[in-house]
Amino acid sequence: MRLLSVLCISTVVLSGCGSSGDGSSSNNHAPVASNVAIEDINGGDIRTQDILKATYQYTDQDGDQEGNTKFRWTIDGKVVSEESEYAPVYADIGKTITLEVTPVASDGKTTGNAVSVETDSAVLERELLIFTAMAEPEDEFDIAATAVPSPGENFLGLYATDGSESGTTLLRKVVIATKPEKLDNNFIIPIGYWNDENTPRGALLLSDGTAEGTKTIKESSIDELPWGLATFNGKVFLSWENADTGRELWVTDGTEENTKLFKDLIPGEESSSPAEFTVVGDQMYFRAYASDGSRKYVLWQTNGTEEGTEEVSPAVYNPRNLTEYKGNLVLAGSINQDLPADIEPLYLDTDTGETTLIADINPGLNTSNPSFYTHGDRLLIRANSPTYGNQRLWFSQGETGDPELIEATAAAFPYVYATSQGLFGINSSNPDEPYASLWSLNETEGATKMTMENNLEYKPLYIADLNGTAYVSAQDAMEDRELYRVEEGTLKLVADINENGSSYPGYLTTVNNTLVFIAQNDEFGRELWRTDGTETGTQLLMDITAGTQSSDIILDLSKNPRF
Repeated sequence: MRLLSVLCISTVVLSGCGSSGDGSSSNNHAPVASNVAIEDINGGDIRTQDILKATYQYTDQDGDQEGNTKFRWTIDGKVVSEESEYAPVYADIGKTITLEVTPVASDGKTTGNAVSVETDSAVLERELLIFTAMAEPEDEFDIAATAVPSPGENFLGLYATDGSESGTTLLRKVVIATKPEKLDNNFIIPIGYWNDENTPRGALLLSDGTAEGTKTIKESSIDELPWGLATFNGKVFLSWENADTGRELWVTDGTEENTKLFKDLIPGEESSSPAEFTVVGDQMYFRAYASDGSRKYVLWQTNGTEEGTEEVSPAVYNPRNLTEYKGNLVLAGSINQDLPADIEPLYLDTDTGETTLIADINPGLNTSNPSFYTHGDRLLIRANSPTYGNQRLWFSQGETGDPELIEATAAAFPYVYATSQGLFGINSSNPDEPYASLWSLNETEGATKMTMENNLEYKPLYIADLNGTAYVSAQDAMEDRELYRVEEGTLKLVADINENGSSYPGYLTTVNNTLVFIAQNDEFGRELWRTDGTETGTQLLMDITAGTQSSDIILDLSKNPRF
């Protein structure tokens, strides 16, 4: 719990000796409210849906008992509540809250001076992580993780968590769910499920993170999942398929009536299969089949209107790995109509509309298969080169011919992660660098290897940052895999979750200053865990399937297969 001290005391009412604070003459003294503060019951930063409680000390010189003391919670001068508690809402994000307490004696007439306190930081949004897990034991659809579900069984639970046990909620039952998208204070969630007619269907849910606030806004006429969701111009755009138009570009504002086909890019039943929606300024770029029926993937763009949705010209062929970079777009693709499969790193200037080749890393007809990672003004390109090898790293400013190869003994980096501390990579084993390690990737210093005491091959997996510290799953010299943090270039054990072997922590995700992940031990099986970065703060978050049976949790819904 957190107490916010008094920043400002508003005592403007004047009264003579023996007068109450409301100006009435009396031999009785006015009561006093002191030590006024705002207590956040949830602790940590003030976020939406936290319970803020007025705390104070009531005293009265004459010994009068406290009556109905008055409370006023205000934001930008507007009263939002007159109760002793207040829960910030979505509209309060980015604003400070003022609490005013006016002490009132039990006679209801004698009042003291109002005392005000203001939060010392603005309200933050309460983050939620949407995930799936096997049904709870007491539910009718509970089955073993190894069992094959029967038709009609919505055997997975769709959950939301804010990183606390009390804030972990079962939303509804599904067969599958894919990556959700935030829209204001709600989530749009693509799911597949068996409907009331016992028919498999794809659908979109609207959810505020509670079971009561989760509802179906649209169901498809066939068993195809919506996917690829992206928020643009206050709406969510997505790829969805129906029998009449094939898979095309859809849009929703979270209501049933406005969840509809946005544009049939290839009219008729043939699909354009739009994907990789990437917002850059006032445009959204994506890949889809060309409208000429050639079945070639090309780059499209939209300004959010049907008439402003068109193919980028000149054409960019086989676009992929679209990434926003300093207000422009970097992507893999080809600008050579005669060699559409020659995939290289490209830079699209959104002001001029010009697309240029950054570098021909793999010359000739071969593709370098580039992908992109950004941190601040830094652009990292991972690509295949016949000269340097596959999955090598270059830093770039997006300018033609400027990539500089990172000097490192490791020949390949199959995994790259962007964190608040910067870019990290995990190399693969090879003759030059026989041990898989974690590296800090820096434009000036190149690649710097992180070390572990008494262990050369710690085989790192995943990486996430919490409050400026990087965390990673790694194994010690005895091949015991646990959770570690990076301190001054060295991996330090956070906690030994499974004392009898490896806990295999995975899918590390930061939610509301808490690191949420999956781990296993002999007592609970493989379940949901959390940590604040300390040994004592590393705890089971929820044993969804009680006992040693695991819950088959999927935290990263972007990795889910299609329905």
